[in-house]
Amino acid sequence: MMDMNTLLANKKLLLLYLIQQLRMPPTNEQLIRLMDQTGYLDYFELQQALFELVENSLLACPDGQSRSGPFHLTVEGNQALELFLDRIPPLLRLEIKHFALASRAELLEENQVVADYQKLSEDEYLVTLKAVEQGVTLFQMELNIATRELAKELCNNWKKRSGLAYRALIDALLNPNPIPTLPPQEDDQTTLL
Repeated sequence: MMDMNTLLANKKLLLLYLIQQLRMPPTNEQLIRLMDQTGYLDYFELQQALFELVENSLLACPDGQSRSGPFHLTVEGNQALELFLDRIPPLLRLEIKHFALASRAELLEENQVVADYQKLSEDEYLVTLKAVEQGVTLFQMELNIATRELAKELCNNWKKRSGLAYRALIDALLNPNPIPTLPPQEDDQTTLL
C-alpha cells in the first residue's frame, strides 16, 4: 500500500509530465479544467502539487504569489522528470501524451487573450488584460477596479472584444487628430492624472 507522500509525489510527477507534453505553459485555471477532465488530481491535490513544485523550483510561475500561471518546467523540473519518468507506467504516459496533444490547440487559442483579476483589498481589485501571440506579449494593461463584479465584467468583455479594444486604443494613440473630450458635467468629480 502506498503512503500519502508517495501518492502525492507520483501525482506531482504526472503533473510535470502533462505540462511537459502540452509544450506550452498552462494557467492554473486551465490545469484545473484538465485535471477535472482526466481525474488525475482533484482540485486540492492540484493546488498543493503546484505550490510544492514552485516552492521546490521544479515549476516556475512568473506571476509570483497568486500562482495563477502560466506554469512552465524549470531545468530542475525537466531533470527530475527525466530521472523519475519510469515511475509513470508506459500506458499512462501514452494516455497523457494523447490527451495533451488533443488539448494543446484549445489551450493555445485561450492563451492568445488573457484576462485575470486578483483582490488587493476590500474595495480594490487588480485586473490584468493581455494579448499574446506566439508566446510574445503584444499588449498588457493593469487596472485597479473597485468591485469584484466590475473586475469580472472587464475580464469577460476583454475575452469577447479584445481585438476591437486593442485596435481602438492603438487608433486613439496614433491618430494625429486630437481626441475629442466631453465638456465636464456639474456632477462629474472624476479627474484623470
